[in-house]
Amino acid sequence: MNEERRMEPLRENVSSHNHFILDGFSELGALRPILFFPYFLMYLVSVSANSLLLYVIISQRSLHSPMHILIAGIACVDLSLPLFFVPNMLLSFLFDWRGISLSGCLVQMEFIHFIGAFQSTLLVWMALDRYFAICTPTLLP
Repeated sequence: MNEERRMEPLRENVSSHNHFILDGFSELGALRPILFFPYFLMYLVSVSANSLLLYVIISQRSLHSPMHILIAGIACVDLSLPLFFVPNMLLSFLFDWRGISLSGCLVQMEFIHFIGAFQSTLLVWMALDRYFAICTPTLLP
């Protein structure tokens, strides 16, 4: 009986979180919408530069070598990160949204980890390509 009383508070102390409050830049108050403009400018530069790089690599036949294909893969990764995460941040600056649901948080976390792992894999492939280009130059076309 005494053991049951000790176990009882553990069962009552179970909590569930469905919504998280993001507290970044909270001290700026009414100046938060001003942050929208520099971050939006950086977002546009990032998206347009990576899109332009992908367009050039795809459209120019001479850039279809393995290293350029890997650079296009890195550009895709660098294009996908801002497309997935920055619009939510920009909208929170404009409309003072400070929360995120548990499922939204988990989806963003999974995408960050997946894209980061893919970027690391592409960098390893690029390093291996350079290694074989230096160590066995006669075998490459």
